Amino acid sequence: MKHDPAGQPAVTKWQVMGRCAASAQANAQQKLAWLALEPLTGRTHQLRVHCAAMGWPILGDAIYGNAPRHGGPVLHLHAREVVVPLYKNRPPVRVVAPVPEHMRAALVRCGWREEEAKRERATVPEINTASP
Repeated sequence: MKHDPAGQPAVTKWQVMGRCAASAQANAQQKLAWLALEPLTGRTHQLRVHCAAMGWPILGDAIYGNAPRHGGPVLHLHAREVVVPLYKNRPPVRVVAPVPEHMRAALVRCGWREEEAKRERATVPEINTASP
């Protein structure tokens, strides 16, 4: 799949959180980066298209990247936090999810620390699903 130049506009904020070699056995040209991506618009496959268009496809992306369709790494894309403003006079609903097991080794090599993530999750207020 390729992005459509006539498609709707899409905007993504991004920040490099860490960098590393793809693996301990990787050559100097095989590198990974841990990115924080924030879509400001909501287009289909937006984050995957933007990363691929910039020349750094998401690890495991067999559609926009160079991962094999079968037998390669699982897609390393994770919605760590979703914030949804549901009500005008209330704080937004915020949900934080733990990092999937298949992504942990690559993230640790890039500088992610599980202890820090646990502390961060502990500060997230609980979601009240009761009716107002």
